[in-house]
Amino acid sequence: RLANARVSRRGREVAMSLGALPPVPRRPRPSCEAADRASVALGCVAVDQLTLVGLASDVALVRGPDGRSVILRAGDRVGAGAWRVAAFEDGALILADGEGEDAARRPLPLPGA
Repeated sequence: RLANARVSRRGREVAMSLGALPPVPRRPRPSCEAADRASVALGCVAVDQLTLVGLASDVALVRGPDGRSVILRAGDRVGAGAWRVAAFEDGALILADGEGEDAARRPLPLPGA
């Protein structure tokens, strides 16, 4: 039963051939209607409605329109459209909508910066 393996035996010799691995179940995407965690709630709002509250060299504090805040690190996803945290620069959090050099980049500046 190990990975759908087939085992056969001939005298003292045992042969095993592996079958296909069972599919990995995918976790369902969180529903925006039942957002009870801050990270889920911030994943359901437009990036225009997010406010950068604090910024350090490797983390950022972002607040949504309902007042919930979440700490973001490089690679985290935020906002409707699943923007990715790409970089932390002086006075701004840089978000990207894809991978690589061709990804659209969008700064989320600190208020007053």
